[in-house]
Amino acid sequence: MKLKLIFLQIFVFCAYACADVLCVGATIPPQQEPIIAVMGTNVNVKILMDGNQSPHFFRPSAKRLAEFVECDIYFTIGFPGEESVEKKFASIGNPKIVPMLDNISHHSHHNNHHNKNLCGEDIDTHYWTSPLKLKEMAKIVFNEACKLQPESAKYFEQNLNSYEKRCDLTMKEGRKALEAAGVTHILTYHPALGNYAATMGLTQLSIEKDGRAPTLGVVARVVAEARKHNIKKLFVQNTGEAEQSKVVLERLDATAITIPLLSSAPLKLIEEITAELVK
Repeated sequence: MKLKLIFLQIFVFCAYACADVLCVGATIPPQQEPIIAVMGTNVNVKILMDGNQSPHFFRPSAKRLAEFVECDIYFTIGFPGEESVEKKFASIGNPKIVPMLDNISHHSHHNNHHNKNLCGEDIDTHYWTSPLKLKEMAKIVFNEACKLQPESAKYFEQNLNSYEKRCDLTMKEGRKALEAAGVTHILTYHPALGNYAATMGLTQLSIEKDGRAPTLGVVARVVAEARKHNIKKLFVQNTGEAEQSKVVLERLDATAITIPLLSSAPLKLIEEITAELVK
């Protein structure tokens, strides 16, 4: 009887997994993880932007957008470049556009929540650096997936539950490790880890504000605060940011840590950032 039940479960799983494969589009690589985590073998994901491009200034060509018109759905993340995406898809009526988080509207770069930062309040649209936000993204993917393939709802639910547990574990273990190491602050060049900091109970110190080069006064305040918390690592996105941070690095005798912010594996990125902080 037990063997029959196992075979039945395998059959049901295969039935879900063998459903028609959906084509889903998204703007940046980090969105790929919650989509695949929930939809599993039932999805083919197309990403509009390469990981080495800036999402804040990316404007896709008409030729590039044409590759996405056959998608069943397109998930936005709130970057300004998505405005042209919406206009293109709206003009032809396909695919359906869905914000990947409830608190972002289409191309809502200036309507997002704020995060605590030494140099003032900065908008941080890098939601995927927070396990909590990744869970929210996965839930929205789940809801849309069930609308597209209601017959696979059970399969999607199992996948969602599994991914939520991974997110919870990453957050729980990360907070525990940071607390044990006495880490309370994180130093960045661009204020891109506000969501990570908020979730992990940290305060973000950033050198750059609103896309402008830091003044000597800002540098002095950041250095003073970083010394107070014995910070020896500066998180940057590229070598250019590290080069612009020479003064801060020298004054703190600190090391620049380059992070692949647009990684297609955001949970792993979060774990790597935590590991660097507690070393």
